[in-house]
Amino acid sequence: MGFNRMIVIYLGLGTELGPGNMSFDLYAHDNTNYMGALFYVNLINRSQSHDVTVPNSVSDTTGGNYWLDNVYPYRNKKWDMSVFHPPIPNPLDINFNDGPYFSGYCYSYVQMTDAFKTYLCFQPELSNSIPITIGSVDWGWNGKAQWQNNWWYLTSQGTSPPSLYVDDSFPTWSSVDRNSGN
Repeated sequence: MGFNRMIVIYLGLGTELGPGNMSFDLYAHDNTNYMGALFYVNLINRSQSHDVTVPNSVSDTTGGNYWLDNVYPYRNKKWDMSVFHPPIPNPLDINFNDGPYFSGYCYSYVQMTDAFKTYLCFQPELSNSIPITIGSVDWGWNGKAQWQNNWWYLTSQGTSPPSLYVDDSFPTWSSVDRNSGN
């Protein structure tokens, strides 16, 4: 019996970006009195487990806490309002997309649950300014796949669609989850 059970489990919504992607648009109404940059901060609460060999299992978890998802700002992307001036599109479309997944060799199962808290922040152009939160979006996904009869089967799945909240709290995290970059 060889150990060649490669699996990829991913968010299965599918958009114009292809399978495995979450995408949403937030629209920021600009006040031209305040120039600066808009960006996302993505925090992840992850619980993932899989077995490498029976009975050894591997877990990857944020311990029930939200950690920074790879980099700050998310994907190192900012919408600098000065590049739009004049005129700044009003409202300004701030697109977000992410494609969380797990890929690896497993013996009999893989299970993954991700909860995300995505903050839209604005940082004024003024020197020494700090970013402020404009709002946040909660979303998530989960899935479990099992090896049965020489094939991988998705045995459970679910999504939590994006929910927008008026939020002025600062995003905080105690650690960084260095994952696939998605």
